[in-house]
Amino acid sequence: MTPKHLHLVTVGTSVLSNCGWKRGDPLPAKGETQRAVAVDPRKASAELNALLHYAELRMCDRVHLIATDTPEGRFCRDVVGAYAASKGIPTEQGVEADLLPADTADPYAAAAHLRDRIFAVAESAHERGDAIFLNLTGGLKAETAVAAAAATLLMIAGVPITAYYAHESMIEPVELPILSLRGDLLNRLRREFVSDHVSLRAPLDAGLRVAERERIIQVQTNAEGVPSSARLTEFGRFLVNKLSLLTC
Repeated sequence: MTPKHLHLVTVGTSVLSNCGWKRGDPLPAKGETQRAVAVDPRKASAELNALLHYAELRMCDRVHLIATDTPEGRFCRDVVGAYAASKGIPTEQGVEADLLPADTADPYAAAAHLRDRIFAVAESAHERGDAIFLNLTGGLKAETAVAAAAATLLMIAGVPITAYYAHESMIEPVELPILSLRGDLLNRLRREFVSDHVSLRAPLDAGLRVAERERIIQVQTNAEGVPSSARLTEFGRFLVNKLSLLTC
């Protein structure tokens, strides 16, 4: 069965800002805003500007929207969700998606609630065999920071996630480096990279390719362009020495 593509989307207030709304003003009519978004969704919504890149590649089959529990957050969540639904993309946007209550007396608990929701949604999607994407374009800075940290932990635990972001000046989103080294690979690097330079007697296998992509190792090539040796980067040495001890 072809895997489905689930996108978790942190929703900010770009829809309101882009239609000229200023904080303190009454919220505009939702129907009028939805019509404005439909005319030019990429210009009207930062979240859609990033998401539609994947939708056009047929890599967006389901969306889970994450909004703050404020009137503005719910408004923008509903408008973004309505547009996605109009394009035939099933969208989860109920009360359970309001993850950072504005009136909370405990910001740490609110952040933990957000983290736990991301874990729950991602784990369910992983069990279904879905490919998981995390759209970090919109939302509060604290919200996107917590979401990115949760994605890193999920990757280390073996739940693959592609995190991405698009600035309004970008033609297409950029995929962000989310650490994807599992404990077994960290321990392998700790065993094998005991000297500054390690000779490579075979092409890079899948694990070493991941380590190179994550800038954990730096690979040197010979005159023919064939990988000949590798060493841990400073970042790699830190991770191998610290994290591998935690994953034994």
